[in-house]
Amino acid sequence: MNPRNKWILFLAIVLLSMSPFAVAHAQGPVSGDKLILGGRFTLKSGEIVRGDVIIFGGAADLKTDSMVTGDVAVIGGTAEVNGLIQGDVSVVGGSLTLGPHAVVEGNVLEIGGQFLRDPQATIRGDIVRGLEFGQRNIDGINIPLPENMPVPVPEISSAQPNLARSAGQVLFHLLMQGLSAVAWAVIMAAFGILLVILLPTQGQRLRQTATNRPLLAFVVGALTMLLLLPVFAVLMITVCLAPLAFALGLLVFAAMLMGWLAIGWELGTRILRALNIENAPAMTEALIGIVLLTLLWRLPLVVPLLGTLASWGIGIVVGSLGLGAVILGKFGSQVYPTPARPMSLTPLVPLPEEQEK
Repeated sequence: MNPRNKWILFLAIVLLSMSPFAVAHAQGPVSGDKLILGGRFTLKSGEIVRGDVIIFGGAADLKTDSMVTGDVAVIGGTAEVNGLIQGDVSVVGGSLTLGPHAVVEGNVLEIGGQFLRDPQATIRGDIVRGLEFGQRNIDGINIPLPENMPVPVPEISSAQPNLARSAGQVLFHLLMQGLSAVAWAVIMAAFGILLVILLPTQGQRLRQTATNRPLLAFVVGALTMLLLLPVFAVLMITVCLAPLAFALGLLVFAAMLMGWLAIGWELGTRILRALNIENAPAMTEALIGIVLLTLLWRLPLVVPLLGTLASWGIGIVVGSLGLGAVILGKFGSQVYPTPARPMSLTPLVPLPEEQEK
């Protein structure tokens, strides 16, 4: 395959898998679990999913008279429910809205996000809303709702503090954050496999660029993100240019992802060399480094506040470094040269004839 076609294929896979415009429909009864990576999942009226629905980094919309026979889990996204869920509903780091026709026969678990419930919504199980020290006041936040829908009110629990329940919630929080980190690592590892298979040469060039000029790459990446913020704002305000803003955002995301994968690949190579493992397969190097880098980014979230700050710090540093490497390396088409070393000035030694004179 032509190298240019490989790059187009890799970019297309990344954009399609993470595109917010992607809409998945159940299209009638579906047997087994349904996993949605990014995008938006819509379960129309009368449609049934016979299993669990897991939305990672996207949005779920369960219309009136739809049904899910298993559980619904949303990690880092949003869920609007107006149908029947026979299992549990859990949202980690996202937003859950139960409309007037929503029926949840199991429990509702919400951690690190928002939970809004219409007074007519039915919940037959228990409601567990995050951690006591992690609750946030959501009054005054404007959340867009469908037309003709009563304004949902926050669910307020009147139960007395219970130490055993609080401990259980802490353990559940740790478990969910750990599962979220593992899920992120698996997804990033899958993209790493694509990089090694489709664009090995470009990945190697990006690794060298990030290694040769790390400070310059970080500065270029950070400045690019800062400069793009007002550009996105202007494009979003202009209605006709809003699609261009989304397209530009997806392109920047793809560039940051490619840089992240290249840095993880370089990390894996250095780790194996430190362990005196030479000539390891490129796939092994990439998977080890990318998984470790992703876990290093996501696992601190198990610690409230400080862990969140640490995770954001790692994400900004690595993301800026990777984006800068991609920009300097022109998406892996070249290796940005190392800075030229100044020439050492050696004193001139007189020739023997001149010494005799």
